[in-house]
Amino acid sequence: DDSLREEECRANIFHTIPTRSMLADGLAQYLIWKQWRRWVLIYGSHERDQLFAEALRRAATRFGGEIVGEKEFKDTGTARRTDVVLVADESEVFGTYVPFRTWTPRPVAGTAGLTPSAWHPASEQWGGTQIQNRFAKANGRRMVSKDMAAWTAVRILGEAATRTQGADPRKMADFIRSDDFSIAAFKGQKLTFRKWNQQLRQPIFLGDGRSVVSTSPQEGFLHQVSELDTLGVDEPETKCVLK
Repeated sequence: DDSLREEECRANIFHTIPTRSMLADGLAQYLIWKQWRRWVLIYGSHERDQLFAEALRRAATRFGGEIVGEKEFKDTGTARRTDVVLVADESEVFGTYVPFRTWTPRPVAGTAGLTPSAWHPASEQWGGTQIQNRFAKANGRRMVSKDMAAWTAVRILGEAATRTQGADPRKMADFIRSDDFSIAAFKGQKLTFRKWNQQLRQPIFLGDGRSVVSTSPQEGFLHQVSELDTLGVDEPETKCVLK
């Protein structure tokens, strides 16, 4: 939820799972890179569906996509004149039924089809095979995003305790906020926290149910500090005032 990093942000909370805006931005970068700029957005009636739909609208404005039509819940003929059908259905009511069911064949992305996530069960790059196999052996299944977020949180605490040579919460938090902090998390580059809202910078995986298609940020989306800051709310946009 972006509001937990913005209007409702707290100085004693660090966020390891990406926001809806980070997921939407990661997906939008790939669609723009593919030159699929015209989108139709289908979204559900639940609050979290609306929030992801809003994140997709923001991403369209930010990266030059155009949402040419919006419909709640059901597909319409608008999809025939677009490049991509975007689905915002975090409640999992209808999204499963959209791929392969549009009148004119179109890629489906969002919460169905090509989906953005913090982690993908098929990720094998950057040492991913090692952690996938260890997790599967211990739990009898593959890792998903919430598992990786939990592992990352524990990894961060372990790194902070080691580097500060103790378990003092204040010293650990100060170290995590400092420029000396970074961790490796099987995502191809070091991860750090954004100072303005304490959100963990991280790449976004784009994939279907069986394979990773790409990772964002995409090539060509530049940033003066970190290309990872092209995903989600950047410092000039933030409403967070840490308390």
